[in-house]
Amino acid sequence: MPIERVNWLAVIVGALIFFFYGYLWYGLLFAKQWTALEGLTGGSQTAAGATPYIVSGIVALILSFGVAVALSHDDDRTPAHGAQFGIFMGIFFIASLLLQKNMYEAKPWQLWAIDAGYAIIGLVILGLLHGGWKKAPAAKT
Repeated sequence: MPIERVNWLAVIVGALIFFFYGYLWYGLLFAKQWTALEGLTGGSQTAAGATPYIVSGIVALILSFGVAVALSHDDDRTPAHGAQFGIFMGIFFIASLLLQKNMYEAKPWQLWAIDAGYAIIGLVILGLLHGGWKKAPAAKT
């Protein structure tokens, strides 16, 4: 795995952006719809405590690192290439698996649309970031 080609600052920034994007998506844009579709009551969107937020931060870091590694193989990558990667991974892997899961759980398609949209757009954001923010070449001595 090309760890030496990973821009660690971009990984951390990407994780922070993805984490706060999750708050925007689920906490502001789709809070009421998502809560209702999930069948949560009492205004609570998540389980009590900090655990969901800690896990969300870790997942954001893992996703940012994964996108960085996947895109690090190409020295000529661009933000557009990163966005295409995000769309591809989001649709063909995440959204399709979420659709299958939602159908077996008899969840409404609107819930799938919110969750899949979050994943696709989030991966596009990470792709744009890592596609454009390359690691500086090592100094030659």
